[in-house]
Amino acid sequence: MALQYLEGLGYQIRAVNFRCKLGEIDIIAEDRKVIVFIEVRTRKSEALGPAYNSVTYPKQQQVKKVALYYISQNNLINTQFRFDVIGIYLSDSKSQKPRIDHIQNAF
Repeated sequence: MALQYLEGLGYQIRAVNFRCKLGEIDIIAEDRKVIVFIEVRTRKSEALGPAYNSVTYPKQQQVKKVALYYISQNNLINTQFRFDVIGIYLSDSKSQKPRIDHIQNAF
């Protein structure tokens, strides 16, 4: 769902589930020449709070380390980048579409 959403916004997907020895990033995309590192969280309800709350400070630091690795491996030294979080909220009702919250520059 997150990939379809991003492609619908015109993002170019560069990698999905990018892994290295430092960790993983769910989606790496390009938005108008800005490289975007995206964490995706899925919830059935907001009972435990918004999905973006689950991207804790330690997780943010891990994502940043993986992003730096990706940047160095792809020689993207003079490129702008940002970190986004996408929250997908699923409904128990089949008639209700999932809701997507997209927070740009989340951290």
